[in-house]
Order: sequence, then structure tokens, then C-alpha cells
Amino acid sequence: RGLGDVYKRQLLGRISCKTANPRDMIAFRNSLQMLPPIKTVMASFEKAELSFIRDEIDPLTDICSLIENAICEDPPFSIREGGFIKEGFDEDIDRLMHAKQDGKTWLANLEEEDRERTGIKNLKIKYNKVFGYYIEVTKSHYDKVPPDYQRKQTLVNAERFVTPELKQMENTILGADERSRQVEYEQFLLLREEVGHHIDGIQITAD
Repeated sequence: RGLGDVYKRQLLGRISCKTANPRDMIAFRNSLQMLPPIKTVMASFEKAELSFIRDEIDPLTDICSLIENAICEDPPFSIREGGFIKEGFDEDIDRLMHAKQDGKTWLANLEEEDRERTGIKNLKIKYNKVFGYYIEVTKSHYDKVPPDYQRKQTLVNAERFVTPELKQMENTILGADERSRQVEYEQFLLLREEVGHHIDGIQITAD
């Protein structure tokens, strides 16, 4: 119980100071979900002191619903990582996430089409932070590389290429990814601000 009380005080402190992260919000929601059942149980008590306590407990259903609708069940720790806002909560985030997913589907289709077009069965489209998206072909298949492939990098056993179409899609995917992270961050700050506005009522109920 002692450790639990310390954690709850720390959680309330982070909410009050507006430093809570998405996982803190889920932990807070889990606590809020217990309030209506507690009030229901206490409704059967007749003692005046317990009735007073029951009346002082705010179930905070609006805040609980807000967190439930906004934050996914197993969010990342950092609010800068993105990927923690639920689909359907914000139209802009949904649109950007769909753009990312559509782009990745396009990449998978391109990889399969180019394997068929070139006859290079082990052709792969990969990504790293330095070069972005590229097409990797082992040197044993270098003679099958089509003329529209532009060399990006030479490795010991492979060559890396790009095409104008791949570069354009890279810009679309990475742009959507960066923007979605930013919009998620902004939405979380608004959510945290809204929860913080209720800190007095939250503290009374916690007490």
C-alpha cells in the first residue's frame, strides 16, 4: 500500500505540474474507472460520515472518457514518439496516419512489381535515416538493373538505387510521419491541459 500511495502521489504531481506522459494518463484513467463502482458500493451505507464522503467523490466521468477516447491502450513513453492517439479522435491525425499507411502499401506493391519487372527475386526496398528509402540489389543481379534505377550507394555485396517515383513517395511518407507526430504532440498538450484544469476536484476525490 505504501508504494502504491507514493506512486499515486507522484502521478497526481505529474498531472498537476503538466509533466504527465501518455502512460501516466492511462494509469490515471485506470484509477478513475474505479470511482463509479466505489460510489455505488457506498450508496448502501447509512452512516452520515460515509454518506458525506460518497457525496464528496466526483466520479470525473468526463475526464475518464476524454482519456479513454484519446489515448491508445499501450502508448509509448515519450510524447514525441507519436503513435499514442486513438484513431477517430482527431481528423488531421487520422488523415496523416492513412497517408503513411497508404505510402507503405505503395512501397510493398512497388517492391513486388519491380521483382517481376526485373527478374531480381531478392530485390528489396529498405529504409534508413541516412539514405531514406532505397532499392537494394545484390551484385550477382547487377546486370538485371533497369536504366531508370539511379545508383545511391555501393556496398561490398550489393548496390543501392533510387528512382524519381520512390523519392517522391519517400517525401510523402516522411512528411506525413513528421507532421502526424507534431499534431499528436499538440493534441496531447491540449489533453493534459484540460485534465490539469480539474486538478482541484481530482485532489478532493483522491483525498
